[in-house]
Amino acid sequence: MWGDEKAALDIYCKMYAEQGTQARHHDTLRATVSGLIITAIGALLAFSKFDSIGHTFGWAILVLSVLGCLLSLKHYERNRLHTRMQIAFSNEIDSILTKSGLRMSIIFEESRKNQGLFLKILNTIRLFLLWLIIFVFLGGLGFYIATR
Repeated sequence: MWGDEKAALDIYCKMYAEQGTQARHHDTLRATVSGLIITAIGALLAFSKFDSIGHTFGWAILVLSVLGCLLSLKHYERNRLHTRMQIAFSNEIDSILTKSGLRMSIIFEESRKNQGLFLKILNTIRLFLLWLIIFVFLGGLGFYIATR
């Protein structure tokens, strides 16, 4: 391996790791913010039973649910950006290693193939959609409370 290739490989490896860190950071933020919003909605649901103006709490639940959907989607979008960048760096690393007779892509291909064997139905469900379903359900519940 030439000196320039070794330097490029080192930079690509560091950038690959950094993009992974950023992707995990956005997923952690999404989980934390979603948890806080769901907790707040739970508190509003509890108080809506004891208040004569429960519809106010219903509208607050609806607003928080929309906010939860938007924040969850935004963090998912940022996570996907960093994941796509990580894949691009991985491809560059693989192209450099291929010149030396090594191929990182073989490991990825084998992993993807084996993952596909486990509960094939789950491979078709996007995780961010499940998070959105939670917020849509809670928003519908808020709307019901607000308009009853």
